Amino acid sequence: MSFIARMMRRVRAALFFRRREREMQEEMRGHLEQAAERFAARGLSGADARIAARREFGNATVIESHAREARGALWAESLATDTRLALRGLRRTPLVAVVAVLSIGIGVGATTAIVTIANALLLESPAGVGHADRVVSIGSTRQGHGFDTFSYTTYTDYARAPSLAAMAAMDLEPRAFSVVDHDNGQAAQGGVVSGNFFRVLEARPALGRFFGAGDDTDANPASVVVLSDRYWRKRFGGDSSVVGRTVDLNGSPFTIVGVAAPGFEGPFVIAPDLWLPLHAWAQLSHSRSVFTERESVWLIGIGRLKPGRTPSQAQIEIGAIAARLRTAYPKESDLDGVRVAPVSLIPGDGHAVVGAFMLVLFVIAGLVLVVAAANVAGMLLARAVGRRREIALRLALGASRLRLVRQLATESVVLGLAAGAAGLVLAHWLVTALMSLQPKLPVPLRVHPAIDARVLAFATCLTLLVAVLVGTLPALESVRPDLVPALKIDTGATARRHRVRSVLLVSQLGVSMLLLVVAGLFGRSLVRARAVDTGFTAHSIDIVSLDLELAGYDSVRGVTQAHALLEESRTLPGVTQAALSAMLPLSGSAMGFGPIAIDGHPAPRGEDGWTADWNVVTPGYFETLGVPLVAGRAFTDADRAGATNVAILNETFAKRVFGTTNVVGQTLRNANRVITVVGVARDAKYRSLDEAPLNYIYVPLAQFYQPATNLMVRTNRERFVAPLLRRLVARFDPHLPILNQQTIEDATAFSLFPQRLAALVSGALGTVALALAMLGIYGVIAYTVAQRTREIGVRVALGATHRTILAMVLRQGLVLAGIGIAIGLATALLVTRLLADFLFGVQPTDVPTFAGAAALLVIVALAASWVPARRAAASDPMISLRAE
Repeated sequence: MSFIARMMRRVRAALFFRRREREMQEEMRGHLEQAAERFAARGLSGADARIAARREFGNATVIESHAREARGALWAESLATDTRLALRGLRRTPLVAVVAVLSIGIGVGATTAIVTIANALLLESPAGVGHADRVVSIGSTRQGHGFDTFSYTTYTDYARAPSLAAMAAMDLEPRAFSVVDHDNGQAAQGGVVSGNFFRVLEARPALGRFFGAGDDTDANPASVVVLSDRYWRKRFGGDSSVVGRTVDLNGSPFTIVGVAAPGFEGPFVIAPDLWLPLHAWAQLSHSRSVFTERESVWLIGIGRLKPGRTPSQAQIEIGAIAARLRTAYPKESDLDGVRVAPVSLIPGDGHAVVGAFMLVLFVIAGLVLVVAAANVAGMLLARAVGRRREIALRLALGASRLRLVRQLATESVVLGLAAGAAGLVLAHWLVTALMSLQPKLPVPLRVHPAIDARVLAFATCLTLLVAVLVGTLPALESVRPDLVPALKIDTGATARRHRVRSVLLVSQLGVSMLLLVVAGLFGRSLVRARAVDTGFTAHSIDIVSLDLELAGYDSVRGVTQAHALLEESRTLPGVTQAALSAMLPLSGSAMGFGPIAIDGHPAPRGEDGWTADWNVVTPGYFETLGVPLVAGRAFTDADRAGATNVAILNETFAKRVFGTTNVVGQTLRNANRVITVVGVARDAKYRSLDEAPLNYIYVPLAQFYQPATNLMVRTNRERFVAPLLRRLVARFDPHLPILNQQTIEDATAFSLFPQRLAALVSGALGTVALALAMLGIYGVIAYTVAQRTREIGVRVALGATHRTILAMVLRQGLVLAGIGIAIGLATALLVTRLLADFLFGVQPTDVPTFAGAAALLVIVALAASWVPARRAAASDPMISLRAE
């Protein structure tokens, strides 16, 4: 019989086990009745006939066993019996069962939650993309790093790579648009993509059609848009007649030609509301030169590989094209290098950064699982000691050691499955909680972590592995002893098991120590980050993000309307200061207007000019954000178009160029403009909290018009002005959509998000590890006290004082804790160096953190040992001496 046939027979036997059992019982009963009738016919009484029949039939139990084995059902019977015995055994020790299930469940749940998020961010293919394994993302690099944009002309050159069946281009970040439908204007995030974008991704429309390459030409750019399913349902209520309807995008009519299928939101994590062709956007924004100027870098590529081609082959080919272009255009920065990688939700270096961060969180969660497993193994070992006589008796009655190990392993598996189910529930809650910490962003992100088949397989394998590991040692210890000593009191075996539990406890304390150090480092990082002097006031400021271009304002009208809006906002109740600013602090982004030349002060390294981050602001900016000026004056309404161009430098820029902050009256040259320095502002944090001091220059909006700006109003703490601001903008111009509304705390929260998330996860899991460590210490010390009851009775009888017994027990707990702390400290010294990139203002070997974690663990050890120590010290020597 083949293996498959045997397996099928066993499966059938398991599925129809009860029916087969009933049939077998009925058949055996029939044989016995026939034999009894035959013996009765020979003159035996009814009772003697039945006895004779059973004697002739033989051992019914053995026959049943042989019958089950013959039909392949013996294993099912054994499994059912073992499972029944396991459940019965766990019911006898409910506290151990509950603690073990919760301990492993917490560890499995924490690791599964991290894997669920990592799976959604790093492993899942973009939804709605056909044959995603053949899709690659293409971006430029600088000195081998990054994933940046390149020009349209470079895109057309890269598209000729032989390995690519086709290549599309897209603007990586969606652009804000004002979408007006039936006089109802709202902001929307639009993806600007080439005409072949949907064909390259093999996406399918749910309604209408996608635009194609024919709609995206310079000669005849089609004013068409495709809606995402999410935006279609949200804005148009899922109206199927939307196809063919005309809507206004930034004041120009566009025709809705289709709706993408549900789930498809592009190849990356940033999900646009709609898509429009490159040339249609260029016509809308009057930026047709971006298709011919090599210095206009604004696109990344999405390529589809030909069958049988690999990303490595495409990398070599496109790299060769970039090298040829670099020779022809040596000054173009986008030709420095190129990266071709399989498409993922997070492209470029971000994929590795997010992966490293998720790995750190996974290791932290995994350490908690190790602590929980060690704790449960210790409990099962103690439970096995209590069952040693039962095991020894069963061995004496003929049970094989393999059979007993299998039964004990079944108990562990039952325990593990219950813990795994609890872990999945906990993982779902944790994922929901972690996703709720996501900072508010101006663009929608497509991250939908869910426990799918891949995560479920991980959780199942992890649970079974942990169950087998925690059950193996107690099972082997249970079946190891000789029968006679085990049926009595075997002090040698007891001491051996105590050593094993102590080793488990020490390893548990060592890992707990490591977790406490990690949690302490991340916690101190968060405290340090929050204590950083940002150089501005980070509270009581409401922000409304606007794009004046969306309302159809040109530069002249835009300046006028911006001034009018600013004046009206200052009249709102509770508003004390107001200003407009193109850049938000700590947003992670920057603005530039090109190199700055300064007579008599050449730029370093022979560059064309000084580089700096720019910001376009209005009068009142420094008062609103609380940034003091160290020299000169702030901007005024007199700094308007046509007047002398003025600027305010930060301290770092002034000192680097002139060696002093006394630079009022100095002149700069940028492009064709001459700019006079009128003031110097105190340094602040501009992009991130951990940035080095940056060159920074402020210029007035009236002279350097930028339509994308942020209205910032400082308020009294007791006033909530968000609704007032919304009504103000709606009343000011109904066609001016609010792109985003938030507080300064929300705007700067993203800069602290990694530290906050790491501190929260490591702190919560460190607390769990600490609780498990306390439970483990208590269990070991209490068990030791129970084993030494007679010894303690003798000591007390011989004159040992209450304090002596108390100190003896506490000393044992502290010794174990000390060994675990030492091991944990040594491990932490090696491991925490790997966290250096994720810490802020704290060294990986921060002494206060290490000392604090050790002190906390000592306190926990004392507290956990105190109860059994008090019980031992209060024991009656007469009762103790009679103890077995």
